[in-house]
Amino acid sequence: MLHEWLMIGSVVLVGATIQSAAGFGFGVMVIPTLVYFGVDPAVAVMLGLLLVTPINVTTYLSTRKHVDHWHMLPYVILVLLIQPIGVWFMGYVQTWDERQIKAFFGVMILVVLAIQWLLKVKPRDKVPASWGITAFTASGLMGGMCGMHGPALAIWMMGHTWTSQRIRGSMMFCFVVWAPFLIGNYYWKFPQQSFEAITRWPTILPVSLVGLWFGLLIGKRISRKVLRICVTIMLILVSIMAILG
Repeated sequence: MLHEWLMIGSVVLVGATIQSAAGFGFGVMVIPTLVYFGVDPAVAVMLGLLLVTPINVTTYLSTRKHVDHWHMLPYVILVLLIQPIGVWFMGYVQTWDERQIKAFFGVMILVVLAIQWLLKVKPRDKVPASWGITAFTASGLMGGMCGMHGPALAIWMMGHTWTSQRIRGSMMFCFVVWAPFLIGNYYWKFPQQSFEAITRWPTILPVSLVGLWFGLLIGKRISRKVLRICVTIMLILVSIMAILG
């Protein structure tokens, strides 16, 4: 048990540090890495949600005045309708053997990185509604499947000529609303794994808080561009290891 706790704690520490220093990467880094080290996928997703939600709530409260909530609401509702489909697919993934599951999460990391690299959207004052529907549908599916709402959402956000405060606040608003529904969906679909994640959460939460504090120190000393390069390299390595089993 101590060995397992140290493994999970180390992964969460790195993920929280990256999230704090670079402003992204907790779910994409932590969930696939935990799966690679043998943690049940549903446990990994639920634990990731429980750990990152307090961070998202805190960030949202500090940026909420910059958010146009009525503009975001239809897209937020769309994701809530799509999420259960992703959760259902995760139930299908659970029937695969361990090597196939690891490969799936490895491929998901590469998909995320490819989308972020290929879709360099030039910011504009008004983004077509069809873009929003596509991005939030993808966000709902990926969130339900593997707890990764962020990549598609971030690409859509960066397509707007919004301030960084509005982008961060809008993303956190989405995450804060989606989290209880996704946690509920996972608990209904995977009660045993969800309960296991809930019992582990209190012992791992202090580690994530230490990572957040450490990330703030790193972020002040290293440029965000360098951090993003380092994180991308780490994610590629994790994905390759997962795919190769």
